[in-house]
This record gives sequence, structure tokens and C-alpha cells, in this order.
Amino acid sequence: MALNLSGSSDGDSASGSVTLKGRFNINLGAALPTYDVAPAIAYRAELVSDKNRPLMALICDPQLPLRADKMLALRTLETRMLLKPHDWGVSDWPIENRRCPIVIVDRPLGSRVMPSLDARMRPMNEDLVARLLIRPAAEFLELIANQNLTHRAIRPDNVFYSDAEQTRMVLGDCISSPPAIAQPTVFETIESGMALPAGRGDGSSTNDLYSLGVTILSLLIGHVPMAEMTDEQVIEEKLTHGSYNALVGRERLSLTMMEVLRGLLNDDPKERWAVSDLMYWSHGRRQNPKPAAIPRKANRPFVFDGREYQTTRDLSNAFANNWDAAVTPIKDGSLNVWLRRGFSDEELIESVNEAMTDPLGIERTDDWLVSRVCIALDPNAPLRYRELKATVEGLGMLIGHYLDDEDMRDLFSKVMREQLHGFWQKNQRRLTESQEKFVAEYDRSRTNTDRIGLGLGIERVAYDLNPNLPCRSPILANDYVVETNGLLPALEHMAVSGVEFTSLVDRNMAAFLASKMASQVQADLRDLDNKVDPHVSLIASVKILSTVQDRVSKTEFVDLAGAVSTMLEPSVKRFHSRTVRKRVRDGLKKATRSGRLARLVEAINDPRDVAADASAFQQATAVYARTVMEDQRLEYEKTHREYFAREMGAQMSATVSGVITCIASVLIFVVMMFF
Repeated sequence: MALNLSGSSDGDSASGSVTLKGRFNINLGAALPTYDVAPAIAYRAELVSDKNRPLMALICDPQLPLRADKMLALRTLETRMLLKPHDWGVSDWPIENRRCPIVIVDRPLGSRVMPSLDARMRPMNEDLVARLLIRPAAEFLELIANQNLTHRAIRPDNVFYSDAEQTRMVLGDCISSPPAIAQPTVFETIESGMALPAGRGDGSSTNDLYSLGVTILSLLIGHVPMAEMTDEQVIEEKLTHGSYNALVGRERLSLTMMEVLRGLLNDDPKERWAVSDLMYWSHGRRQNPKPAAIPRKANRPFVFDGREYQTTRDLSNAFANNWDAAVTPIKDGSLNVWLRRGFSDEELIESVNEAMTDPLGIERTDDWLVSRVCIALDPNAPLRYRELKATVEGLGMLIGHYLDDEDMRDLFSKVMREQLHGFWQKNQRRLTESQEKFVAEYDRSRTNTDRIGLGLGIERVAYDLNPNLPCRSPILANDYVVETNGLLPALEHMAVSGVEFTSLVDRNMAAFLASKMASQVQADLRDLDNKVDPHVSLIASVKILSTVQDRVSKTEFVDLAGAVSTMLEPSVKRFHSRTVRKRVRDGLKKATRSGRLARLVEAINDPRDVAADASAFQQATAVYARTVMEDQRLEYEKTHREYFAREMGAQMSATVSGVITCIASVLIFVVMMFF
């Protein structure tokens, strides 16, 4: 859900205020569109204890995860080059009629350095750019690089003057949305630009340095370069000419600025300037950046889809953008012939041939084939599988973003099932520590991808790979819950608002909880998946929430307990004894007042009540069965009276006849013996 940006002019649209954590007041009538950082929108805020401190609140898109895990580290940085985040939380936001995540950051006293990315402005003086941006940015990037942090939102419209006199610049927010999700492709390296915005990942300082280079160039020439091109055209231009040549083109720059831009915009990460190189340059020590390596070209072009390609990287990009057409040249051998004739590189040919074979016994689909060949042709490119395109660091973030997209879920499942990340790893000459960590995480998560039980599946993988991902359960559609300690307060808020619950724990919430506290809820998740007895499933959901309350929240939730008690009424009726039902209802009422969900479970699922009721019911059933059978027998005899009369008469006649015969026989015997 994107935030409603309509009517966002200073001081418009609403009145009143919202309080965040009792520390910050946010003025609903004081929108600050000048400081919006897409997709977040800005409002004036004040610290309750210091109302003169210039602050603003960034109202974030509730469908996107914040970089909340970076908050503490960024807040404690000793720097003046960043609009520091002070705190964040979740609060009611009347304008959206829901609860939204809100980040409190410093409010600059000046304007944006560039009003918008579409703007054209007077080119900025080189000395001014060096003094206000390059030098302080170099110090800032060195500071965050030492803590393994990245900014990932460096672009001209996210750079501000920190004072009204425009004597200092400051970088804008970098935690209100996922890394690089709002970055135009032109500000991203070739590899990151190829990926979907949601799948770019945290990256490293080299990504920030590249973005800084494009930002510097934009200020020097007064506009964003290549702004009129599509994303794909930008990538093609960079691939064909190299980033520096594609971006700078024929712009007239001093040798000093050409030097820094050549260093920052080098397409080879190993040759791109590091933070230390930029620091040396900012202190007057001129560097001699190596020119970008010229891509190796084949002796003759490869014709694909009506165009000629002479480098494997260009061809890989073309295959990825015309997926179905790529199958034929791969399968008919023309690609292999071109590689053998055009390149004297047995390692490349072997890698492509390996991409076409399957040592793991995986089903060889056309998609599997194209994705692996694209990796072999360009190992530096992101993972690509039809519409799925993500860096290895961003693959997990991508599925978190597209968790409700069935097509993307299917593609992600195939990537994991076919272990595409493993083949990518095999084609890398060297992995960073971060990349190794992500590949290992994908290997661990792969087994859960196709499992269908509650607490498993793609939902579980998404939460495992995205600690900052809010719970995407429809139950929490109007709230924002990132940690388990926020779950019950959110449900309590719903109960207070009069929301009628139809369920308590669905598949998404089960995966969210399993990711956070698997060992504590695993047994109850199996009962939650019970499709035979709905009472077992309902009671299991209450037990799961009670576990969360006992282990995490440790607070009473009276309104939630009342709502749960109402939901448990059908489970009360499963008891057959009126006496037991009354005792259970009384127990639920008492438990509701306590606000403890565990007591509700004890009341509705007391083993003694369940056993006693079952035993009494069995006895009553047996007595009832005997009574019914006796009634049926008597009724039968009643309706067949004549038949029974004849039968009984015949029996009596036979009996009397037998008796008379016996008597006669005895008399005859006596007479014969004695007379």
C-alpha cells in the first residue's frame, strides 16, 4: 500500500496531532513535502521535552520493511553529514485510517540541493561541490563503512542544505524504506541496476561511492544524466560504453573532477575507488584512477533477436531481457560455436557447458537452462530467472517484498529448488563475507520452501531472510508488527476498536511466529493445522498467543481476552454436561478479567473437565443405547400382539399336551406294573 500523497502541501489537509511513544508530537496539519523521501512523506514533529529542536516525522509505507536494525548504529554516529534518526515506532495515522510506522529524524533548515530528479538547475561550482559534498561525504562514508553500514539512498534529491544560508550539505534519510528501493537505475552500479529495486540489497560501500559519483556529476552539470532514457537503455549504454563514458559523455569537466568521477564510476568493483581513495583525494592527494577495463570482445558478433553482440556480458543481458528467445541459440549449439570461435577462453566455455548439464539431478527446464547460462556468461550480474532479478544479497528482500505475488513466489521457489544461488557461487572468483553469509542462509532456508505445513513454506523463508519484514497477515492489515512483542498489543488495539475476529493465527502469522520463536510454538502449530476438529485448531491458536504473552509481552490484555473468550463459545458447547459447561463458562469469565490468555486455555481445555465429560458421556451413551433397545423391543411386541398371541398359544398348547401325555404315560406304566 502506497501512502496517500494527495494534497501534500505545507500546512494542509488535516488538524490535530499524533503522539509517538509519549516523546514526540506530530502535527497532522503540517506536511513538509519539501522533505519527503520517497516513499515516505514528511510532517513537522517536535520533541515534548525540547520543542525548539528541529525535527520531522517520516510516515513510512506500512507495506515495506524499515531498516530498523540500523537505527541504533546510525543514531550514535558522530557526524553532521546525515539527518540522524532519533527513534521510530508505530502509531495511529488518521490520514490513512490505519497504523503506520513513523521515523523521527532531524529536520534540515535549508532546502533540497536539487528540487527534483527532473529539475534542471544552474551547474554548481566545482569547489563548492568539493567543499560541501565530496569531503564531508567521504568522511561520512568512511565512518559507516567501518561499522559495515551502507546508506543506499544517495541521490541529488536526497541531499539537503542543513542551514538556510546554504553553507553545509547533509545526506537525507536512509532507513525509512528498504535499501536502494527508491534509487533510479542511473544512480546504481550496472549489477545493482539490473536487479529489481526491491532486490538490490544492502550492498557495500562501493555502491554508495558509485551513487555519490553520479550525484556529484548531476550537481556539476545541473541535471541528472541519462534522465530521458528507460532503465534498460541506461543499462545498455553503461554496458556498451562503460559507466563513466555513458554518464559523463561530452560534458566539460575539469581534470580534477574527471579524476574523482573516473575513480567512483569505475565498473570494476576491485578498481573502483575505495573510501580511503576518496579521503586521500579530498585532502588534496591526487590519485591516478585506472581506466575501466575494456570488455573482451569476440572476433565476430553474435546475432540475437535482430541485434549484434560482441561481449558475453551484453549477450547475457539480452538473454535475460528476451527469455524465451534465448532458449533456441543455447540449445541448437550456436552459442557454443560462437564462444569457441570468438574467445580463446576454455574456462568460459567450460562454465557455459556446465550450465547446460545437471550434476544434481534437477529437472532441466528451459528456465533453468537460461538462468544458468546467463550466470556463466556474466557472473557479476544478479540472479535472473524470468521476471525475478535480484543480487545475491537482495534475493531474500525480494521475496519479502513480493510475498503476496503468486507469480514471483513461484519463480522464487524454482530458484531455491534449482539452487541457482549455488551455481552463482560456483562462478565467482571471490565472495565477500556478506555474500557467503547469504548463500549459506539460502541453503538453510531451501528445505522450507516447498513445505506446506503451518509455520513453513515461502512465508517462513521470507521472515527468516528478512528480520525487518512486518507480519503480512491479513489479520494485521491495518497495523505494523515487526517483532513478537508487538503482536499482542496490535491484537489488543483491534479488540478495543471493536474488531470481530474470525481467526487468531493464520498461515502468515504462523510463519512469522515460527521464524521468531520456533521451539516454543512448534507443537501447537501442528495442532493449529488440524483440519478434522476445528476446536483443536482454535484452542491451539489461543495457546500460541498465550505463549507469546508469557514469554514476550508479559502484560494483561483484557479486551483481547474478552474477544478470544467469545470466539471460544463454540468450544464450550463441545462439552455434553450442562454442569461442565457452566463450570467452563464461569472459568472463562474469570480468566477474561485476568487478561491472561493462558488462563483461558486452562478453562476451556482443563484435562479433568475433558476426561470427566468424556467418561460421563460414554456412560450416558451406553445407558441411552440400552434404553432405546428396550423401548424398541416393547414397541415391536405391541405392534405384533396377534402374532405373539398365536405363538404363545401354540407354545402353551404344546406344553399342556406334553404334560398330559407325560401324565398319561406314567399312569399307564403304573397300571401295567401293579395291576
